[in-house]
Amino acid sequence: GFSLPTSQFVGYAQRLASHGFAACLVAYNVSFFAPSHANAANEVRDALDWLSTQTDLPLDLTRVGTLGHSL
Repeated sequence: GFSLPTSQFVGYAQRLASHGFAACLVAYNVSFFAPSHANAANEVRDALDWLSTQTDLPLDLTRVGTLGHSL
């Protein structure tokens, strides 16, 4: 499941958004044979950093949740 494309999570994002949550899908550069959880975590952090620069989005980035699949 961890190598699923982000398109597989659109339904989750839409469901969260329908309840007033902001949803962001992160596309990982993950290798099936040598996954790096540290790299994946860095990509999530980079996405949150980018979101923090979007001044037109009033987001509280001190309250963040994540979801996804593991190995």
